[in-house]
Amino acid sequence: IKNLENFKLNLDIDQIVSDVYILEFEYLAKQPGAFNDTINFVFEPCNINIQMILSGMSVKPEIEADPISISYGNVDYSQEYTRTINIKNKSPFPLDFTFQTNKPEFKSSEYKLKIDDDKSGSIQLSFKSEQPNTTYTDTLYIYTEPCADILLKIPLNAKTQSNFSSGIVSLELPDIVSGYVGDIIKVPVKHFTKNLNISTAGITELNYFLRYNGMQVYPDNVIPKNNNWKNIIDQILLTEESIDNAILRVNFKSNIQKQEDLDFDLELLMLQTNKMNNVLKIDSIRVVSGGEITFELDSTKIQTLDNCRLNQRNIIFDNSEFIPKVEYKNDKINIEFHIPINGDVAINLYSSNGELLQNNNFSEVKYGTYQTQIDVSKYQTGVYFIEVRTPMGRFTKKIIIVR
Repeated sequence: IKNLENFKLNLDIDQIVSDVYILEFEYLAKQPGAFNDTINFVFEPCNINIQMILSGMSVKPEIEADPISISYGNVDYSQEYTRTINIKNKSPFPLDFTFQTNKPEFKSSEYKLKIDDDKSGSIQLSFKSEQPNTTYTDTLYIYTEPCADILLKIPLNAKTQSNFSSGIVSLELPDIVSGYVGDIIKVPVKHFTKNLNISTAGITELNYFLRYNGMQVYPDNVIPKNNNWKNIIDQILLTEESIDNAILRVNFKSNIQKQEDLDFDLELLMLQTNKMNNVLKIDSIRVVSGGEITFELDSTKIQTLDNCRLNQRNIIFDNSEFIPKVEYKNDKINIEFHIPINGDVAINLYSSNGELLQNNNFSEVKYGTYQTQIDVSKYQTGVYFIEVRTPMGRFTKKIIIVR
């Protein structure tokens, strides 16, 4: 075999073969660009020659990582801290990634990770040290297969401290917020410190536990108030744990300099409910920091406004008869509604991101009581919204699909 230096084969020189043999070989590109090469086989006895010509295009793997450097800042020497690294494979082929650090204080959640072409993945990089008042620097090396090259080097640094800060962070929510059904309303959450230097508290993670009436509101989004929040916050994750509870997780990638860095707006989607007034409460907060911090909690009243504003005219209006009954059972959403006059009816299914998944329109429906079903067997577990539009108004209800 000639030109062997460019190939990797499953056949050895002078190997004896008989009957049917499947030859496998890889072309080993030495540089990016077009290639054209020849592999020659000589079989003995009989002096049989076979020549194969190969041509193609060699492409160098291309990836992106965010962030391109990680600083844990000043941290408590006895706690573990994590940061998220997002990796995108921009190559036209899948890649196997290997991650390696030199110092044991820095650890990756994944040793190997496979990412398909034009797809993204992520790892968690943790830091923990038992030595106070020590500065650590290291590098995260990202290797790829094939090619086994070092594609990226991400600098890492952290400084442990033993001087604890202590004090109080007091939350302030408005006394009341209100909106109409279908509105997105904002609940500003402000933080005030008492006898606490926030810049030396070493806060790296905050978990807010929210409690509310899930039939009235749905926590939709969180917007930090600091315009420079991308340089401070590593990750924001709002997760609904049950119909009446949610957790807001905030990870910080650098030290907080002032109390306003913690402020945010919580966006709520107003849903249809029989109860017009309920309470949103921050039930508790779990903090990861280099100090001893106590939180004073707060709550706000949520008021659903009547679209007709009849309550402002001192007119008592009971619309409970016209609120559709919506029930999820056995991969079916059962809907029953009553209309006292003829009119158009629309029944829509939305994802938690507001994407319209199903649309059902009925024209000139005669007055009376009706029942219908929506098949949701093809949808994944999660939160969805049923919107029913009748001549009596628009009604929205949250549905949680669980399998």
